[in-house]
Amino acid sequence: MKSQALRIDKKHGVLKRFFKFVKMPQNKDECWMWTGALSSGPKSWNWQYGMMSVHGQAMGAHRVSYALFIGDIPEGTLVIHSCNQTKCVNPMHLRLGTAKENMQQCVQEGRFGARDNHRKLLAEEVAEIRATLRKNNSYGTQARLAREYAVRSSTISLIAQGKIWKGVGEGYGPPRRPRVEPEDDLSWFNLYRKGRR
Repeated sequence: MKSQALRIDKKHGVLKRFFKFVKMPQNKDECWMWTGALSSGPKSWNWQYGMMSVHGQAMGAHRVSYALFIGDIPEGTLVIHSCNQTKCVNPMHLRLGTAKENMQQCVQEGRFGARDNHRKLLAEEVAEIRATLRKNNSYGTQARLAREYAVRSSTISLIAQGKIWKGVGEGYGPPRRPRVEPEDDLSWFNLYRKGRR
């Protein structure tokens, strides 16, 4: 999704509405936590962002904060949290950046692949899932694993098929059919043909 440019006119009461939903800390250098509406998604994912309506359009509260206190946000630019708190709207904790820079920061700080991120599974967990699926790969097992690891059942299904997390866990992917040699194939055909006569 492409980020839109943002410029906010402070005269329209946006600043007053903004502070209505901010929990201010004792120390101004700490996170200003957003208490208003949040972006959609399960709360357990822990990556929900504060949301606010400005000029009839819903947008991230951290983006509103940046535009109010620091300046305009060019089109295609993200507002990145230096504090790693998605509900923080302290302008001192925000900076402009690209999606690539944001992902690099996630990887450097160990947030990519962690349980509280949108990518919930770790390689060790995928190996455990594959081991369980090798013993019993039924729909009930996949549904139970999805609940156990708090992921969608489609994620477990894709792991079982070897379409994602390739190379993780021994024997990944769907069961393979044994290779049939041409002469074996003909012998089965001949047996079938004899049985029909």
